[in-house]
Amino acid sequence: MIITCPSGLQFHARTWNLGDQGSLIEASIDDSQNVAIRMLELATIPNGVVDPGPYSFKEGGNVSWGDVTQVDITTANLEIRKASNPLVPFHQACTRCGKLPEDQVYIDLRDLEVYPASEEGLNHIRTNVPANMSLIDSQGRSVTVKVKLLFGRDMAFLSRFQEQEQSRMLEIQAVASIASIEVPGESSPLTTFQDIREYWRQQSWEFGEAVEEKVDGMGGSVDTTVVFRCDDLSCHREQEVPLPLDEKFYGLSGRHKRRRLRASSATPSASIEKTTPEVSLPSPPDTPKPPILTSEA
Repeated sequence: MIITCPSGLQFHARTWNLGDQGSLIEASIDDSQNVAIRMLELATIPNGVVDPGPYSFKEGGNVSWGDVTQVDITTANLEIRKASNPLVPFHQACTRCGKLPEDQVYIDLRDLEVYPASEEGLNHIRTNVPANMSLIDSQGRSVTVKVKLLFGRDMAFLSRFQEQEQSRMLEIQAVASIASIEVPGESSPLTTFQDIREYWRQQSWEFGEAVEEKVDGMGGSVDTTVVFRCDDLSCHREQEVPLPLDEKFYGLSGRHKRRRLRASSATPSASIEKTTPEVSLPSPPDTPKPPILTSEA
């Protein structure tokens, strides 16, 4: 099959198979590897570039995923998963009380809309020069914000926050997309992640939306934000998180469950209840569909 990304990059790919399982396990436990990139490396057909788009790859050559934008990487993973099974299990703990929902829900990848990159974004990919924005900050100052797209090589940095600050990943991704902020009265632009994040948190919602819309327009977008409400009546908090490209997305957790069930049936003393994880693969097509939670497009 041919996968088309928001930037215009096109390449030949296959769906994941059982032979990829060992690499997925290794990537999921090795901090030096990124699961999303590793799974794309496995699925990409060698010398399979059909159209390099704005990248320096050659037609008929290979894709270097570290040099590809994260929205292209995310879209490619979603398209490959959709080709094999469009229903992705989602079983996210509440970011406030920590409780898991009683019922597992599924994200239907067929509901996601993909938007192409802008000409400004394509030029940024080619030249690596940030795009300028003029905004008014919370103190009424006219500031210059230089924004950039995130690439595969940036994923190692972002993954450090995945476990510690799951509920703030949208904020972290937005801050990481800012190359610098020039603030009147400051001796030098804000350039470090921590300085930009501290400044970001003091700004209005409109300020944040303007930056996020600029970045989305540049790189193109696929909205994988999942909106859900905590089941616990004492909490009942509505929240939104990005759909993680983790072992559950690739189906690994479900295979672990079936393997443990087989072991339990062969060993009477084993406890199925204790060995079965809470996440399973989507139901087969011939069974009734479970509840489906769609992401906001």
